[in-house]
Amino acid sequence: MGDGWAGEFDFLREFCQVVYLPRTQDISSSSLKVRMRNGEC
Repeated sequence: MGDGWAGEFDFLREFCQVVYLPRTQDISSSSLKVRMRNGEC
């Protein structure tokens, strides 16, 4: 989970480990989804 969501899923900690990772600069998941749909990846 991206660190922009920090704290939002803490309620799940009783069921699983919740990890918030730092965002990777210059990578957009939305952009990657579009490219994959278009067969570019």
